[in-house]
Amino acid sequence: MKKSILWLVAGLVVVMLAVALPGLAARAQADAPDSSLPGGTFAVRIYYNEISDLDNLNGYDVWEYNNLKERYVLASMTQDGYYQLAQQGWRMEVDEEGTNMLNPAYVDALLDEYRTVDQLYADMDAIHAANPTITEIVDYGDSYCKSIGGCVTPGGDAQAGYDLRAMRITNQAITGDKPAFFLMANIHAREITTPELAMRMIDWLVNGYNTNADATWIVDYHEVWVVPSVNPDGRWIVDLGTQPPYNNGRWTQRKNANRSDGCNSWPPNGFSQYGIDLNRNHSFMWNSGGSSGQPCNLEFRGSSAASEMEVAQLETLVKSIIPDQRG
Repeated sequence: MKKSILWLVAGLVVVMLAVALPGLAARAQADAPDSSLPGGTFAVRIYYNEISDLDNLNGYDVWEYNNLKERYVLASMTQDGYYQLAQQGWRMEVDEEGTNMLNPAYVDALLDEYRTVDQLYADMDAIHAANPTITEIVDYGDSYCKSIGGCVTPGGDAQAGYDLRAMRITNQAITGDKPAFFLMANIHAREITTPELAMRMIDWLVNGYNTNADATWIVDYHEVWVVPSVNPDGRWIVDLGTQPPYNNGRWTQRKNANRSDGCNSWPPNGFSQYGIDLNRNHSFMWNSGGSSGQPCNLEFRGSSAASEMEVAQLETLVKSIIPDQRG
């Protein structure tokens, strides 16, 4: 009887080791750098069977979904993210072209002419000074960092914060009710092309006034509102990556600069970063899907609807411009 019990115990130990060892090996693999994978952030093809499988990738930095025939999406991640997906059973391969595009030298050369928040605001001031009768700069609130008297990044960098600014464009000499058009950009900090498009809209209207019939008609008989950067604190973090002591190219910060929820991931990357995703924080249908309750997740929705200064004040601005049509 004792021998039977000993054999039973031995058998259970073997089974437990067989189950545990692969997980321990995978954990050890994840903890140690893999020389077969690129260091830092790199691009990966993630293959799927059904479109619905992609719902499980909400927390990852997916670039594109357009490879329907080959059934893969392109995403950026670090080795930690790669191993997490591998342990979940995803088939992946490194995309060399996408990885090369993440090279700081390549990115900086491509994006060198994109304006910082300070440069955007300086250009707005100059445009208004030259065109005071058809433009107005509206300070509609403060960014998170400015509202609390300044922030400090997990890396120890002091951040003062910004006014939240919009430009209103209309011929002020022509009064009466005018249809309103509202354009906002840069709600995700790393989307640095969008402020440039917003500024081009401003330039086209202002420079075309009295010379272009369409621009003149719009300015005379409409009210155009443009917010070049909804998320100036986050944009500042993006540009911080190019500054000493980092000197590593622009970072992929997506969220704002609010650290109050306890995430201290640093520096920001395509898998983990602090802040709140402002595009998941709006009052309308908050926490109704497509977001995360994990503070370091790229789609973290915040503690409550419109909890962020940038969102609450943006909603107030839009409501003052465009009446609620829903009743």
